[in-house]
Amino acid sequence: MLKIETFIDFDFSKPKQKLTKISKKVSKASLNDVVKQFKENITTGKHFKDKPIGSMTKDVRRLRGISGNKPLISTGKLLNSIKKTSRGISYAAYGEAQNDGFIFRNNWNKKGGDGFYAGKGKSKTLFRVRGGTEVVDRPWIVYEPTPKMVEQFFKEFLKQFASRKRKISTKVIK
Repeated sequence: MLKIETFIDFDFSKPKQKLTKISKKVSKASLNDVVKQFKENITTGKHFKDKPIGSMTKDVRRLRGISGNKPLISTGKLLNSIKKTSRGISYAAYGEAQNDGFIFRNNWNKKGGDGFYAGKGKSKTLFRVRGGTEVVDRPWIVYEPTPKMVEQFFKEFLKQFASRKRKISTKVIK
C-alpha cells in the first residue's frame, strides 16, 4: 500500500486580494523618481528628439525674448510645475495637451478669434493659428520603472504568497 499526501505552502488568493494595495504602496514610494524622470524627459527630449519646434514657435520665442530651440522649454513653467503631491504627480494642465498633441479648433482663443499677439509694447505681432492646425505630440509623460522599483514591487508581492503548510489531499494506492 502506497500513501501519497500532497501539501501546499503558498496561496494565490492573498496576493490577488492585496495587489491594488501593493501597487499603491510601491507607486507612492516611486513618486520622487517619477518626477525626476518626467523632468528629464523634457530636458533631454528623449521621447521626441525627432520633432523640432516649428518656425512660428521660433518667431514667437524671439519676439518674447526667449532664446533656445528646445521643445517644451521656453519659460520653464511646465518643467517647474511637475511636483509630487499627496495624490500622485501634478503638472500644468497644458502639459497633457503637449504630451498627446492636439488640433486647434475654429475660434480657439477666449475672444473667439484664431490668433494671438506676441512681443512687447507697440512691437506686438499678431500670429494667426487657423482651426485645423496640428500641434505634434511631444511625449514627456513617460515613466520607466527603475530596477529598484520593480524589485520592491516583487518583494512586496512575493511576501503575500507565504502561508502555513497544509495538506490538500491524500491518495492511497493498494
